[in-house]
Amino acid sequence: MAASVTLGSCSKDSGNPGAVVPPEEKPTDNRWITLTAALKLTNDGDGNGGTMAYAISPEQAIDPAFELDVFNGKGLKFDSPRTSRIQASADGKFLYDIQYTGTDGGIFQKYAVNGAEKYVKSGNEVNAAVILGTSPRWVKSAEGIGIGVSATTLTSLQVHFRR
Repeated sequence: MAASVTLGSCSKDSGNPGAVVPPEEKPTDNRWITLTAALKLTNDGDGNGGTMAYAISPEQAIDPAFELDVFNGKGLKFDSPRTSRIQASADGKFLYDIQYTGTDGGIFQKYAVNGAEKYVKSGNEVNAAVILGTSPRWVKSAEGIGIGVSATTLTSLQVHFRR
């Protein structure tokens, strides 16, 4: 028994035959669940105060004792003066945001999600306002592909029904 434990702990490297090889570490593959909240500016539900984001672990999500109040400044506040248009990657490791209205409306950004309020800008900002205007709507249709929409005029549709 002692011989097998000793031999199992030795390195096969001929440069240092008696070296102890540390056990392999499993790579951390954190999966985050990002919660976002629209902040009020004046009235409840107006969404004019911006957007907060906070990433929780799956363990926190199922823990009935876990509490979080993103409305009191816990998390990342996105730059958008109104409710940001945020989408997540399928694995939860990235958030994609197009700022909605304001001087930076239409700016697209990507963030790496590192848990809690730890979001790191990743890659370059893209100014989508040239194509979509400063109040764009968008949706992630697949990983790496988004569809943007902009409506600049009101359209009226009248339908008449006959009996």
